[in-house]
Amino acid sequence: MEDQSKFLEMLEEIKNIAVSQQNKMTKDEIKSYLSDMQMDEGKFEAVYQYLASCGVEIEGYDYVPVPSAENEEAESNEPVSDEAKTSDIEEKVKSSEKGDKGTSAKERAEINRKLYEQEVNSIEKMEGDSLTKAVESFLDGDEKARDTVINNYLKEVISIAGTYKEREAVKNEEVTIDDLISEGNLGLLIGISVIEQNKKTYIMQDGKPNMEAIYGTIHMEIVNAIENSIDDVTKDKDWESAVLARTNLLNEAAKYLTEEIGRVPTKEELSDYTKIPKEEIESIMGLSEDAKRVAK
Repeated sequence: MEDQSKFLEMLEEIKNIAVSQQNKMTKDEIKSYLSDMQMDEGKFEAVYQYLASCGVEIEGYDYVPVPSAENEEAESNEPVSDEAKTSDIEEKVKSSEKGDKGTSAKERAEINRKLYEQEVNSIEKMEGDSLTKAVESFLDGDEKARDTVINNYLKEVISIAGTYKEREAVKNEEVTIDDLISEGNLGLLIGISVIEQNKKTYIMQDGKPNMEAIYGTIHMEIVNAIENSIDDVTKDKDWESAVLARTNLLNEAAKYLTEEIGRVPTKEELSDYTKIPKEEIESIMGLSEDAKRVAK
């Protein structure tokens, strides 16, 4: 994919912008953010599909899931060739664009991932001397070689993300493999940036790139990005549970003190009763209708 690193960075930025807009965007907004990418309408449709699969509601875009090729293969108990799978997926994507609403968002996300994996698998993987030469050019500042090196490690991201399918967060659908691939791609870009900023560290005395160190850095940053994304989901869940518990405590305390003293309690009185700091009560008040009734 042309200028893969910039494209991935822009996709992640658009997702973050969507979050700040309650996961709602327009096609024109998306096109404006990607105006430098020289994309045709077909590629924009693929972007809409990807963002919709990540939970972004796009005005004027009908996000319709389609069945996966793997499901049909399992039903028939007959092996399906890679060519047949590719053709089958393309036909189902076309069918979904015509209004087939019979499948789930999860299945549509699976289709999108399969299409992405097929695109990545179509990239010829370099090894040995060819990879070393590309890395040498990248370290010399060749932007095209930089993109080539990034593309060469996209399969590594998919492979690493796939090892997390048994993690609790994935099994409980708190995070998807697609999410992990996306985060892993960002980790790949971070690894490339680390190498760029510390080029001398990755060049041996004979002037050749230290391929083992380069791979180690890229692999480490991919894993770190994926692990951090899982940790963030878990921490957010724990934080939400803690806030909910304290909100419920404040609600019950407010009701009890109102009955006891015959008026709405002040925040200071609630703090004394619940042992929750006043500042924390103020931050929680906006989350609860009962807490809003607490006297100022």
